[in-house]
Amino acid sequence: IIVPLAVTALILFFERYFLAFEITFIQIVEWFFYTLFVLFVVFGVAVFLGFLVNSIFVHMQLVIIVFFLPLVFWGLTVMVADMLYDGIVTAPTTGGGGLLSVVTENTFPIFAVQQAMEGLILWKTIIWSLLAVILIVFSYVIYNRSRNEDIHHTFTNTWVRDILVAFITISGMLLLGLAISFALPRLTLVFILSFIIGAVFSYIVQEMFFQGTAKIQFRRRSIVITAVSIVLFWILFVFGWQQYTSYVPEEGEVDSVSINAHWASMYGSGGGSSDGMSEDY
Repeated sequence: IIVPLAVTALILFFERYFLAFEITFIQIVEWFFYTLFVLFVVFGVAVFLGFLVNSIFVHMQLVIIVFFLPLVFWGLTVMVADMLYDGIVTAPTTGGGGLLSVVTENTFPIFAVQQAMEGLILWKTIIWSLLAVILIVFSYVIYNRSRNEDIHHTFTNTWVRDILVAFITISGMLLLGLAISFALPRLTLVFILSFIIGAVFSYIVQEMFFQGTAKIQFRRRSIVITAVSIVLFWILFVFGWQQYTSYVPEEGEVDSVSINAHWASMYGSGGGSSDGMSEDY
């Protein structure tokens, strides 16, 4: 990782004299160390994940899943909540980044790009660097303790597989349920059926990817864990978002109020609507 970066930096150092735009020596140094940081984190995560699977295809899937699944999972959760409840702030507003920013700003690929454009956040950079070091150390320990490789299974640990299956199934359930609900009437029965269809479909598809075959084998343990996870998810979902949308601060704690809705952002209107200004809204 270091040698190609150093060679590129050296070429860039001499090439800068012939470019139409200016690149300073400090900018090259900053680029070198920041790129080294990004590649080091990706390297640490990818190497560690390689010891959890026995298939290069599943390994590539797992790297993408680990980096982006938290963002996809939380984003879909907030979007479904926005569809089912009133008062969900998804987009950035004055004085806050919205609910999506909680995970978006801490998802590594997005975080890495944001830092390159907006400036370095030192404490986050240190945390990600330490995480990469810890994962590389764990990889070394696992490598030394591995006696052989069980090549008959895609995952070396079934619990890792079960967790991923549950999270991916729930994410697929939310995505397909959301898509189906947009095209059909917003009724409770429609929501229930669309989410059930989404869960079954996503479970089958991701099993095909993990098993590497269209003729999949259903495992009772995996089905039970996934079903229990879905039930627990909806219990936490309903309880959590009802608490969130029903919370009303004390009058003395409110400095200002902004009513945000699609009609307000679309037409740039600052006035209230009959729904938004009613007492029972």
